[in-house]
Amino acid sequence: MTGELMAPMTEELLWANVMRPRMPLVYLDLNTIIYIARSLRGDTKVPESYVDLYKAALRAKSEQRAMFPLSGEHLWEISKITDPKQRGDLADILEALSDYNYLLDRIVIARLEFEAGMAKIMGEDISGKSVALVRPTFGHAFGWVGGLKIRNSDGGDGSEAVRAQMTDADFAKLTARMKYEMERGMLRGPSDEDLEVLRADPNYKPEVAIESQKQRALRELDGLPTVVAPDLLVPHPIPRPFG
Repeated sequence: MTGELMAPMTEELLWANVMRPRMPLVYLDLNTIIYIARSLRGDTKVPESYVDLYKAALRAKSEQRAMFPLSGEHLWEISKITDPKQRGDLADILEALSDYNYLLDRIVIARLEFEAGMAKIMGEDISGKSVALVRPTFGHAFGWVGGLKIRNSDGGDGSEAVRAQMTDADFAKLTARMKYEMERGMLRGPSDEDLEVLRADPNYKPEVAIESQKQRALRELDGLPTVVAPDLLVPHPIPRPFG
């Protein structure tokens, strides 16, 4: 049709330029984790096969036949559960399966897919610019680079000052423990007691982050092609954690 803006398109399926682990990735959504937790607690309304699934997944992980990474959606969905005990039960299962390995932020993946298509059209080589698809930190699920940092009272880097007070081995153990507690706390969320302390801080505003996530989801839905069936845009209900 005359007057239309024409743009070149690749004639083959292109993947985002990411470095994948050397084993299959298995993604278990929170619905499945909830049913596993209920089954482990002896809930007769849940098929016992969910316990078998959990054992098989743990065996596959220990034998390095599969990885079971988390995503940012796991964090958002668990944060909606108000009971710290229920969040903790789900986090125990996710920790055992994932070792806190997270998939790359989907927005970053979309950008990498776009870049791969443009590079193909322009004849550019971007093989040396790949990004890890999975990394052991929740920040990876939000496109953050870096990890745990030790800050001094002035807000600067306090790592060397702490390192000077202990052996390299002890410092490595300390940072590993701090990283574990950070990842664990992020997945489980605050206890009721911790939440009271956080609420006393005027800078603690989780509602802002939740609203931002909602707005981003709406923008993504607005950009979906019209061929997507309307019923696919309706989120599936999350089962009640424990009856």
